[in-house]
Amino acid sequence: MALRKRRIKQQGYGLPSPLSNLAPEPIHSSAAPTPADHAEEGQIVVTDANTVHICGGITAGTSTGVWYNLGSGTGNFTTAVATISLTTPLVTNDSADLSLTTTTTGDIIVNSVDSITAGAGDTSSITVDSGDLSLITTTTGDVIFTAVDSLTATAGAASSVTVDSADLSLITTTTGDVVLTSVDSITATAGAASSITVDSADLSLVTTTTGDVVVTAVDSITATAGAASSIIVDSADLTLATTTTGDVNLTSVNQITLNSTLGAVTMTALTDTQAAAAVTINANVGVGVFTGLTTEAAATEVLTVTNLYCTADSAILCSLSTKGANDAQMTITRVKPLAGSFTVSALNNGAQAVNGDLILSFWIYQV
Repeated sequence: MALRKRRIKQQGYGLPSPLSNLAPEPIHSSAAPTPADHAEEGQIVVTDANTVHICGGITAGTSTGVWYNLGSGTGNFTTAVATISLTTPLVTNDSADLSLTTTTTGDIIVNSVDSITAGAGDTSSITVDSGDLSLITTTTGDVIFTAVDSLTATAGAASSVTVDSADLSLITTTTGDVVLTSVDSITATAGAASSITVDSADLSLVTTTTGDVVVTAVDSITATAGAASSIIVDSADLTLATTTTGDVNLTSVNQITLNSTLGAVTMTALTDTQAAAAVTINANVGVGVFTGLTTEAAATEVLTVTNLYCTADSAILCSLSTKGANDAQMTITRVKPLAGSFTVSALNNGAQAVNGDLILSFWIYQV
């Protein structure tokens, strides 16, 4: 364009000052200005393509003009992009609402090389009426929500927070709570080892009226605490269950205590009933029912339990009950652990032979 406008200030005549400086008149050009073009600071150039440019002066020590493209177009846009480099806020709305709106279709995209900051002095909201709200860093960087008081995210349908290849952190840095509230359910899904960490306060998973707190994992669930901890259910049942396969393991450096106010602690045992002196029970806790035995007074009966959890070094707790009406007092005299089985020898200290079922209960301890 070869613009070389001399710095002759525009002046107007009037009151209260006889001569007042005016802004330079806009220039209409067929092409956009380039660094080779010079003009007064604040000079506006409008091109045939309806683009608007403003002069920022001349770079110190050079003859290079500085121009800013202020964008173009009027009316309603399907997509609007404004690119500008500033060290102060781009948009400030002092005492009213700031609305970025697409009335029918289209996206509102806010991009920054470094950071984007939205500050509000009062209760504020970002509302999406019938589409998706995406807060994304495409290569590196963080999406950070910070509030002096509280942050609330509300959705009327199924919603998700997705982190593709990094960490998702919900943090209160000094005081305050991180609260996740749902009318129906809250689901946290991770494709790798994950954790919920509370540094110096309580972690509460609570349903306030009805509903369940469900923690599900394909592999394992681990809860670790550095101090005395508890899982409390106020007026319902607490169930630790594996639905198909897998174990429920309770591990403690010191001790595990089961407290029941009513003294009711239930252990479900695996049972096998046989009309012989041998049963097969592959469990740590089991009950063998032996029917049809008629052990005479002063005689010894040897009961065999095949059990894959038993080793030659196993510690086994046993008790033996007699259901018959006769005076048959079966007393355990020996428990012998073997690899894959164990035997229980019982002496009839009564005056009569066994005439009912013998019930052997056992618990194999892992040592």
